[in-house]
Amino acid sequence: MIIMYEHMVHEDHTTSASGEIFGYYVISHQYFSRYRLPVMHTETNLRKPGSADWLRRQLASAYRLKQDGIPLVGFTWYSLID
Repeated sequence: MIIMYEHMVHEDHTTSASGEIFGYYVISHQYFSRYRLPVMHTETNLRKPGSADWLRRQLASAYRLKQDGIPLVGFTWYSLID
C-alpha cells in the first residue's frame, strides 16, 4: 500500500481516504523522495476563517522544505487578486 496525497492506494489500484492529514511538508518530501524532481506549491487559496493562519503554515512548510534541501521552485498565492 502507498499513501499518496492523503489517500491510500491499494494493490488493486483503488483508493480510500487515509484518515490523516499529512500536510504539504510531508507530502512534498514523499514526492521528492519518489520522483527526485523539484516541487512547487500552487493553488494556495482558502476562503474561510483561519485562512491567514493556514497561509502561515503553508509558508512555514515551504521554508522547512528549503532548509531540508528539497528544491522548491515556487510558491503562488493567487487570492490577492480574486
